[in-house]
Amino acid sequence: MENFGEEVFQCKDVRLGIGPHGINIYHPNPQNLNFFRIPYTAIRSASSLRRLFQLWYLGPDHTELLLEIKCESCLSASGLYRALTEKHAFYSCDTVRGAVTAQYIRDLKGTIVSIFNESSPLGKKYVFDIRRTCREVHDNARRALYEPARSEGESSATEPNAQGASATAGEKLARLMDALSCRICMDAGIDTVLFPCAHVICCHVCAERCTSCPLCRSPIESAKRVYLPTLELGEGETTTA
Repeated sequence: MENFGEEVFQCKDVRLGIGPHGINIYHPNPQNLNFFRIPYTAIRSASSLRRLFQLWYLGPDHTELLLEIKCESCLSASGLYRALTEKHAFYSCDTVRGAVTAQYIRDLKGTIVSIFNESSPLGKKYVFDIRRTCREVHDNARRALYEPARSEGESSATEPNAQGASATAGEKLARLMDALSCRICMDAGIDTVLFPCAHVICCHVCAERCTSCPLCRSPIESAKRVYLPTLELGEGETTTA
């Protein structure tokens, strides 16, 4: 739609439309259907003084021109100036400048107090309500939509990782318990060292039945019991689980 988002102000001689791309100036004569547009990129400055609205802009030949419009009331001129500034900042700027957000007026009481204390907030009324530009609004909306999706993706990715880490720890524990089991009966834990080869690969029950080391086949001269705290800890954890 050509005039979508346009805010129209009726003045004495012309009708102004403040839109997303610039100012449309309409002629009141029904026989004259022509209108011309002043894009935001051509606007140099604007001001409002009582009922008079002034706009400086660059013409087609890049010369500075002045558009003066006498509004029906001071309130209308102030509203026109406010609409122009807010729409220009929202649609054409990357960010809202401090000169726009900091503009304010004071009522009579605030003006009197400001004579003695300029920093007093009493009676302050900010001229413009705009805080973000169109680009900033879109960026914030995209971030707001992206954050929940990313959080869901991270949580769903964390669960498989946690499950995988738990499975890996279980496999390591199983391999450790298997390495500490008797190589002969595979039921009891290893608790005997064989001499003179010094291998620890079987339990004391199986060691009593062996005459040679099951690993290196050297004759067994003696066998001594050993106590492995790692084995006892592993058995205790396994039993508790």
